[in-house]
Amino acid sequence: RGLGEEIIRLLLRERLIQDAADLYTIPERLEELAQVSGLGQVVRRKDSVSYKVGKRLQNLAAAVERSKERGLAHLLVGLGIRHVGGENAQLLADEFGMLDRILTASHEKLSAVEGVGPTIADSIIEWASDGANWGVVARLQRAGVVDEQERRAVAVSETPLEGLRFVITGRFAAMPRPQAEKQLKALGAAVGSAVSKQTTALFAGEKAGSKRAKAEALGLPVWADEQLTAALAEPSLVREWLAAAAQEAAEAAAAAAAEEVEGEKQLELGELSDAG
Repeated sequence: RGLGEEIIRLLLRERLIQDAADLYTIPERLEELAQVSGLGQVVRRKDSVSYKVGKRLQNLAAAVERSKERGLAHLLVGLGIRHVGGENAQLLADEFGMLDRILTASHEKLSAVEGVGPTIADSIIEWASDGANWGVVARLQRAGVVDEQERRAVAVSETPLEGLRFVITGRFAAMPRPQAEKQLKALGAAVGSAVSKQTTALFAGEKAGSKRAKAEALGLPVWADEQLTAALAEPSLVREWLAAAAQEAAEAAAAAAAEEVEGEKQLELGELSDAG
């Protein structure tokens, strides 16, 4: 309601807005906009037809005001930077925290963000190299649009998975994957779309496919449906599982090293025996 695609197309077609920043002039231009067919409320008199500010424009103005608080990721998407969509915008917001930091970051720093990569980094740098775009940013900031990632003042216990990064793949019986991702994020975790060395663990449901294979190749913990349910119900278990996995890996590495040393000793003894 209010600020939908239909309204945006109408505003662009009538040349009432040209960029994202123009949207935030709407609450001050309601009388002007009311004269546009499709926006104003029709007032019919015996010999004339006129328009006034009606419910549609009031809803539009309210929606514009609400959109100021939607956060950094939504603002990034709204700028229209090529290849920047909802998921990678959120990854950038989580990583840099402020719009200015994203737009001034180096190609190396941008492409290093998991789920972003060089193509999106190129698009951001190209967009930020246009001085007119910085004018749009300045107008958005003057209008009061939130351009920083929200940092809630919460107790550590409310974000027990902070600092951990997960990937979820496959189908889960307990809940849809988007719901699981939302709950993990609410607990402080980051949720990515690609498995990498920066991934803490993979939650793999049915038909996990190539992501499971890659996680196993990297030696990452791979957890199943029941562990996802348990992690969301009791997040403290996650760090216990990670500690256990790390201990198991260390013991396996120590055992392999000891076996290698023993093998070398046996080889040396064999050579001495042959020499005798």
